Amino acid sequence: SSSNSTGGGSNNTGGGGDGSGTSTSNSTTFLATKSGELTDATVWSGGLAPSGNFSLSIPAGITITISGGTLSLQMLRCDVYGTLALGSGSATFTFAFPPTIIVRSSGKLLDQTSSNVFLFPSNSIIAVLSGGG
Repeated sequence: SSSNSTGGGSNNTGGGGDGSGTSTSNSTTFLATKSGELTDATVWSGGLAPSGNFSLSIPAGITITISGGTLSLQMLRCDVYGTLALGSGSATFTFAFPPTIIVRSSGKLLDQTSSNVFLFPSNSIIAVLSGGG
């Protein structure tokens, strides 16, 4: 079977005519338009909170927070140009499903756990590119 690749390798996160995101390979990419909680629908282009199999794009200058100890939603990929803050109010933070998190130049992965522990399942990919942190 062939891949459903569109966009020639560019980030495909702008959203369709309804602004809800781009559907690719059985997941939707949600574009953050302001800082806030992952589950707050007003944070995302199109006004829908991520659900099902999804990917995120966090632009520079925006912080997306995932509070609590576990992300039980299936975040397939997260491109972080801004900040992804994890684990506020919890000792550790666990991903229930293996994510691919790419921290881009000027992006940040922020540990807000009290024990400074992230737990990732097998097959997770975390990449911090030059200039990210």
